[in-house]
Amino acid sequence: MSTFSRSDFRKSRWSDPDKNCVEVAMSTEVVEVRDSKTEFGAADDHRLRMSPAAFAALIAAVKQAPR
Repeated sequence: MSTFSRSDFRKSRWSDPDKNCVEVAMSTEVVEVRDSKTEFGAADDHRLRMSPAAFAALIAAVKQAPR
């Protein structure tokens, strides 16, 4: 179950405001990533939960991936 409310999630400032993207909510203990095209709280509003350290590692790996 999520510990975050709708207002806790944010999209990257690089994403188009009118397009679907992933959204991220963070606390000092957990990070959740969700798909913005899914209605918040719906049965199919699945989230990835990870520690802040795991999220930092994920972002570093994405930035280093070949394009």
